[in-house]
Amino acid sequence: MFDVQKQKPKDDTPAEVHLSELSRELAQSWGTAMPLFIDFSLFGPEDRLPDERLPVDFFFECLHQLGMLGIPVTGPEFIRGPGSDYLDAVARIAQHDGRGAALRMPYAEMQDVADLRQAIDDTLGVLRLPPTMVDVYIDFESLVPRHINIETNPNSISISLGS
Repeated sequence: MFDVQKQKPKDDTPAEVHLSELSRELAQSWGTAMPLFIDFSLFGPEDRLPDERLPVDFFFECLHQLGMLGIPVTGPEFIRGPGSDYLDAVARIAQHDGRGAALRMPYAEMQDVADLRQAIDDTLGVLRLPPTMVDVYIDFESLVPRHINIETNPNSISISLGS
């Protein structure tokens, strides 16, 4: 799975140029024979190109021109929204290319089976794809603990991992 990187804050390269160059570098390193899951998880719903297109639409146009077999990745609307613009773009791309899509679910969302099932069903409804055309990935996110508690005294150091 490839997470498309946003431009650095001080980079004044036009977004289209950044995405075009990134797609070209990706094609050179990955090639065109094997499919690759492409995710825009670092982009928010407010991220648009100057012509108001979503970056995912432009990037997949670049991949098509390069002959790459990209498969779009999304998360549920409550993660990729507000709004369904990104999911709608993933649906258009998936239907146009015929390779399906992937649903990336954060591990934290796996705690309640009913909520998980609802998130998957809702996302499949927006994507308008049969379940056989959607791969589900569990995102364990960073494996580094979020909280590390360190206590010291003259004779020892105690390290505990919090949640």
